[in-house]
Amino acid sequence: MTSHTTGQQGHPRNRQISGPLMLGLLTVPLVFGWFLARKGYARSTRVIVAIYALLAPTIAILDTLG
Repeated sequence: MTSHTTGQQGHPRNRQISGPLMLGLLTVPLVFGWFLARKGYARSTRVIVAIYALLAPTIAILDTLG
């Protein structure tokens, strides 16, 4: 059984990113970014992590082309 906490207006509250999850997102964002797909994480957080996760592969590909 899952319980959801709600804010004052009845909307679900955003989850906070824990320390271990933050460490995982910084070191292996392509793997740990999937944990942000769960309900409760802000869309802006998901977008920022997706950009960060794709930044290194994009730079590597552009480096090999140039």
